[in-house]
Amino acid sequence: MTGGEATIEFDSINLCNIYLNLASKGCDFFKANGCPPANIVVDTFTVLYPQRYHIATTNDWGYQMDDVSWEIDHAVLEQYNTDLFASPTGMITILVYLLTKL
Repeated sequence: MTGGEATIEFDSINLCNIYLNLASKGCDFFKANGCPPANIVVDTFTVLYPQRYHIATTNDWGYQMDDVSWEIDHAVLEQYNTDLFASPTGMITILVYLLTKL
């Protein structure tokens, strides 16, 4: 959503779904160039607690703004707050592990 007075209104009764979209920023929702604050009300979104990767807003000069709120009932992807380990040996280690569990 871009441009001066552009607005969007989400129906709080007939909820829609927004999920698994791809973009350079704001994969699921992007708002720029002075659009008024937005409240996203959906049944299903990519995640329950979106980050700037999912929802991005910028002002006229391209600076990130935090003027979007959301009400999300369900998520497609589960989020984890944990460290990620990437094995230097790659998939071989994972396959060996899985085969030993059969």
